[in-house]
Amino acid sequence: MLRLKRTTRGHKKEPKAASNQHDLELLRLIDEGTASQTGTAFFRELVKRLAQALDAQYAFISRFCDENTRVHVLAMWDGTEFQENFDYALPGSPCEQVLGGDIVAYNADVTKLFPAEKEDLERMHAESYLAIPLRNQQDLVLGHLAVIDTKTKNWRDRDFGILRIFAARATAEIERSLTEQELLNANAALARRVELEGLIASISTRFVSSDSADTHAEIDRTLGKIGQFIGSDRGLLYRFTEDKSVAKLTNEWARDSEGRARSRLREIRRDVVPEVVEHFLRKRTVNAARPEQLPPGFAVMNELPGAERVVSRIAVPVIYGADALGILCFHSHHIERVWPNEDLRLLGLLGEIVGSAMARDESEVALKDAKEAAESANRAKSEFLASMSHELRTPLNGVLGYAQLLKRDDSLGRLQLESIEAIERCGEHLLTLIGDVLDLAKIEAGRLDIEPTGFNLADFVREIADIARVRAAQSGLGFSYHTTPALPAAIVADERKLRQVLLNLLGNAVKFTSQGEVSLRIEVVAREYDRCRLRFAVEDTGTGIPDTELEHIFHPFHQVKQRERHVEGTGLGLAICRRLVALMGGTLTVRSQLGSGSTFAIELEVGEVAEVRTFKSGPQPRIVGYHGKRRRILIADDKVNNRRILERFLQSLDFVIIEADDGVEAVKLALTSQPDLILMDLVMPTKDGFEALKEIRASVALEQVPVVAVSASAFDATRARCHTSGFEAFLPKPVRLEELLEVIQPLLALRWVYETEGPDVARGNLVLSASSTLLPPDIARELYELAMLGDVQAFVQRLEQIRSRANSDVVVDELAGMARNFDMKGLRTALKPLTEAQ
Repeated sequence: MLRLKRTTRGHKKEPKAASNQHDLELLRLIDEGTASQTGTAFFRELVKRLAQALDAQYAFISRFCDENTRVHVLAMWDGTEFQENFDYALPGSPCEQVLGGDIVAYNADVTKLFPAEKEDLERMHAESYLAIPLRNQQDLVLGHLAVIDTKTKNWRDRDFGILRIFAARATAEIERSLTEQELLNANAALARRVELEGLIASISTRFVSSDSADTHAEIDRTLGKIGQFIGSDRGLLYRFTEDKSVAKLTNEWARDSEGRARSRLREIRRDVVPEVVEHFLRKRTVNAARPEQLPPGFAVMNELPGAERVVSRIAVPVIYGADALGILCFHSHHIERVWPNEDLRLLGLLGEIVGSAMARDESEVALKDAKEAAESANRAKSEFLASMSHELRTPLNGVLGYAQLLKRDDSLGRLQLESIEAIERCGEHLLTLIGDVLDLAKIEAGRLDIEPTGFNLADFVREIADIARVRAAQSGLGFSYHTTPALPAAIVADERKLRQVLLNLLGNAVKFTSQGEVSLRIEVVAREYDRCRLRFAVEDTGTGIPDTELEHIFHPFHQVKQRERHVEGTGLGLAICRRLVALMGGTLTVRSQLGSGSTFAIELEVGEVAEVRTFKSGPQPRIVGYHGKRRRILIADDKVNNRRILERFLQSLDFVIIEADDGVEAVKLALTSQPDLILMDLVMPTKDGFEALKEIRASVALEQVPVVAVSASAFDATRARCHTSGFEAFLPKPVRLEELLEVIQPLLALRWVYETEGPDVARGNLVLSASSTLLPPDIARELYELAMLGDVQAFVQRLEQIRSRANSDVVVDELAGMARNFDMKGLRTALKPLTEAQ
């Protein structure tokens, strides 16, 4: 609304112009009178002369702002004196009409025409109104020039002409003033920015050089320095709890030294103002001069219990890395402050500096706590690994145990037996993974042992290559492996650890290669007597590794950063590989060029042997019983499945089985039933296996009864404790039934009864060799490639397509059964000869 002083109506007016010539002369004089003036002086002289020229009570000039919603009066003449500059709302006023771009003229009743401004217009005794928009060269309305009179007027073309002349001069001065002001603002903003940057730089230096114990005080000091600089009344730091559900006030500065401006809002809860907390967790900022400019959900902050009303807010998230740690905010309570975006950017930098200091404190505290708890953590880790080993091996005992029992069931058909074998393979694979976890623990403890065995090198490399080829194909990469004729036929080394290292290096090569190929090369670099030095080189055409990273990639938890994509993994793989190779007496090195790929090379000295013992490849004669009197075996285990597996197997061999579900019952039954042998679980409720054994050995009647420990704990410490406690033998879970028989045979001096029938034909040796004419070489080659890729679904679909060919059902059934059991190696072995058939 127009906020004008009430004017005195009885003033003396200058005489009215008598003729057009007189008017033109007057305009010339006005032009001369304002020529030397600028800014406020110009605008005041202009409106005074305009009022005189148009014989009007009031004249004023304005500039529109806030997207043409508000009017800022630059100068106003009320007939006797200049009024102070003021603002009013444009909507609903007669001045709003100039936004159309034309002169607006009302000869009479202006008060009645604009009821929204009626009170102010009546106070001015306004009757007539004349205004013109001030438009720049881009035709944008910058403001307006207007006169108001207390009498009815008959505005004429002469009046419009005078108004246009004044408007032209006024527009030019406004544009000049705006340009001048913009330059002044730019210079002031630049000077302010330099000063603020210097302040933040000094704050950063103080944080870096200060001790962690001083961080809290340094944050308080920073809030005060920045708060005073940007003209705020209060600075606050809220810190998120670990679950990000609450932001708690930890530091505060108030301009009011007596503390009246301090916040009573001690926390910001996510369940109360979710939009506010989410806003900063997403690393967004706030810069609002007025409450209505706040993002959605922020307005309620002024209404929270204990909160004081805030006019202007500027706030940034406190960030460390990718994590938002808290909120850094500054308030103005009574004055509307328009903070420049440059302040917001620099406050964002301050938020990162504070975040780094907070994270450093957390790290130092965590380091101190970790140091104090190191021994406890080591004990907890050992207990955890022992517990996890036990917990994982216990269900696997059931899976593998029942699989072994089912394989002995003669009533099952071929497909059922193949399914059982698939279950057994999967269980064995899980058992291998558990062994790897224990290996890692042993590496860290320095207790990992090397277990060299003899194995066929060509078969070993071919198996590794098959796995790597599938991984590469799944990533759209080529794969090749190269060997030299000089390679030994068989070597003595730790096969499992060497396989683990090579598969890890090949997996990394695939992971860091987006196009091209991965290759594996094996060659002899030195040979002496029965020893040779082999070199395994894994090459890729991937991203490569910067020179600065080459010394760090073998450190635990270190990963090379990838800008193009996120790389998954723990960063432990290469560290474990280098340690395993070192344990085997070899070296692991890397050569890389950024953008051109990498080569990881293992050099390892191994024993060389002419041939490797061939292990049994088909079923051996099966044990079906034993000679002599029936023996009684007590099985003590709190898990019913564990007891059932051993019970069914041993009963099938004609043993008499007694069961106990805890250590107390085991002792009781041992005393009453006098068994020939006891299979004792170590972890049982009420009384564990060690306590039960101690009581059993205290009985004269039982002191010669052999007791075998059966445990899911595979740690060496457990085995050693069993030996010193008096157990005759140790069986790890999952129990292998053949190993069970090997253990109890000498303890009971048994002589086995074997199945009289000859061994079954080895499964997996397909009838394809006798039916090769039923599977053409081109089809065999196609199926062989699918088997190499490991694409079971595509393999089975292709089988169904060729099933319609005459006399091929037997072959298809055999292949389909192996595919359903994911026996890719068996498929490749069976199909390879047929791909070369003529």
